[in-house]
Amino acid sequence: MAIVTSLRIKIRHWFRNNKKIFIIAIILVGIIFTINRFLLLSDDIKVPNTTYTPTVSVMDSTDSSPKVVQSFAEDMIEEYVKYCNEGNYQKAFNMLSDDCKKYGFNDDVSIFMEHVLSKMQTPKKYSIQNYSNYKGFYIYEVKYIDDILATGLTNQKYLYSTEKIVFTKDKDNKLNMSTGNFISYNKINNILENDYLKVDVIDKITKYSIETYNVKITNRTDSTIVIADNLVADEVKLVLPYEYRNMENSNTLIILEPEESRTFNLGFSKFFDDGDTSKAILFGAIRVIEDYKGAYGTEEEQKKEIENAIAKFSIEIPLK
Repeated sequence: MAIVTSLRIKIRHWFRNNKKIFIIAIILVGIIFTINRFLLLSDDIKVPNTTYTPTVSVMDSTDSSPKVVQSFAEDMIEEYVKYCNEGNYQKAFNMLSDDCKKYGFNDDVSIFMEHVLSKMQTPKKYSIQNYSNYKGFYIYEVKYIDDILATGLTNQKYLYSTEKIVFTKDKDNKLNMSTGNFISYNKINNILENDYLKVDVIDKITKYSIETYNVKITNRTDSTIVIADNLVADEVKLVLPYEYRNMENSNTLIILEPEESRTFNLGFSKFFDDGDTSKAILFGAIRVIEDYKGAYGTEEEQKKEIENAIAKFSIEIPLK
């Protein structure tokens, strides 16, 4: 009994002398327990799946290009990049559709070569991703990446470039390829005319993010006709179902001398697969002026010209 009493006294004595150490030990045990508990729970946290799926459309994850297109696209892009890396631009050019060669690159391999070099100045690796499938056009985004093994580059920034490569079937049901974001060429031949002028929308070149219209305009008067000189608002616009788009090349002056005919390329920003259909081109501030000074006149003279114009009107030229 004396031994037990002595042991208790020693324990109490030790505890009084080492109370701080004891408390710190309890705190450390608690921290370790909490960390272990957190790690056990974290095993149940699911890691997001980020698999690379080049055949699934970026624009619609429920959509993918048909298997025959997937296979054709992969083989064609591989061959195309190979020719470009080798500097064999003629063979790469020959792979393109006739419309792409003619309307995308003016049937000129040197223009095509300039395009390739803007994307692939050095040998490139590449990756492909089905970007969008719309109205029979299968659009792939191709990313060109520096081939370090081929160039020997070190200590350089990671650089890459991209473009849209498009696959579609021709009238013979044969798959064709287009590069440089080229989508299609379409004849329009819609004519609108009145006593003052004649407007002929001849055709349209569609690239992925821009539509360009080839428009011939004839002045039927013995005065100057001003369609666009950047002196008034809303001069040239593309009419969409719910909005208007300004002309991309907004610095283009559309001014016709008496009885003059001229052809203009009018470009408008529009994504090919946005679901909207271009309805018309609006000339919203046409002025017929007898003695036109325009930008060369003073601000007062410009104001008087507009006020005293022989005629002022707007027209919409349908695109369908």
